[in-house]
Amino acid sequence: MSMDKKDNSLWVFLGIVAVVGLAAWGIKNSKENELLKSDLKRTKNDYLILLNEYLKQHNQTLPEPIKQYVIKLKEQYKGIDENVVKELDDVEGSINSGKDEQAFLGLSKIVENILKDRYVQECSSEIEKKKIPTYHKLLEFAKEHNWISEYSFMLCKEIKNVRNTLAHELAVKLDENTKTKIFFGSIGVIYELKGIPNE
Repeated sequence: MSMDKKDNSLWVFLGIVAVVGLAAWGIKNSKENELLKSDLKRTKNDYLILLNEYLKQHNQTLPEPIKQYVIKLKEQYKGIDENVVKELDDVEGSINSGKDEQAFLGLSKIVENILKDRYVQECSSEIEKKKIPTYHKLLEFAKEHNWISEYSFMLCKEIKNVRNTLAHELAVKLDENTKTKIFFGSIGVIYELKGIPNE
């Protein structure tokens, strides 16, 4: 299969993630929420089919575009958050060294810290920094306040579970489906959080 077709499958996948994220963010009433849940379920199935096809095209290896998205994200964060830029440097280095699990832990750490920073910024009049909620509570808070879509919330819970497995078990190796899904998912959530304007 040509590189154009491979790239097309990646763009279709990213388009699905973007459309679902925007749809979830904009919907307000309960009837539309029920429709959204149904759409999310169908989209998740479409996403898994697309992801499996993408992995086949790349011979079960971590796709090169992941590194390119990390580089692009790093460029976009310059001047916004230098700590994120530094962490993305480390993520890129881990990918280049074939340390995919280490790279994922770095992306997961970025997601958690962006959530913490936004929580402190939004709630600074009500809390002290030492009272920041657990990661799970931060995710629930982010979903309730439309910082992340319903789809991203579900994905973040999966990312959190994988991160905990890597942090607490020895010599864990992720299968390629999980690896690619959580890499693209983490990058997508970082983009989503970056795009939320401060009030």
